[in-house]
Amino acid sequence: MNEIDTNGVQAESDSEKPKKPHKTKDSEFGLVKRELLHTLKLKHSQRKLIVSSIPLDSTEAELQNLFNTALETLYPGTPPISSVTLSEDKTHAILEFKTKDQLTNCLLLDGIEFRGRRLKLMKHKAYLSHRVMEMKKEIRDKEKQEKETEEIMNCTIFPNHDNRIFMGNLPTNLPEEDKVLES
Repeated sequence: MNEIDTNGVQAESDSEKPKKPHKTKDSEFGLVKRELLHTLKLKHSQRKLIVSSIPLDSTEAELQNLFNTALETLYPGTPPISSVTLSEDKTHAILEFKTKDQLTNCLLLDGIEFRGRRLKLMKHKAYLSHRVMEMKKEIRDKEKQEKETEEIMNCTIFPNHDNRIFMGNLPTNLPEEDKVLES
């Protein structure tokens, strides 16, 4: 129902007010956490834990066996992990637990060693925040590198020849005479 305000203008009722913008959207990079959750298959994420720093040749069965054995040693009972899913690039795995308490108990195993590597355990929100920050850093680093390359290529210090070659990633401690070579 419309109401009339003090200026005599009809105002929309509370139910007709425009919706507020979505708070989880990252305006700088257009990332939406819901899309990341979907990508990481984190539906019902209260019972899921993300394991990173895993060896690339790990299997789901090995990880499930590792965590079930470790947790059953600390908390005897039925195996707590209902499923393990490896990411497509095999850089992380998602452990799904039967209860939230079992997930909390598993967080105590953060840093457990598996084939010479220390595994990192994170709840999904901590992982998303960490991953978004990594993605932003990667984008900034790439943009910085492209800008530096463009500046070097457009630089007027070097004579403009069609036969010149740019070599990047050289040590910064090179003497000046080694930086520019002419033939």
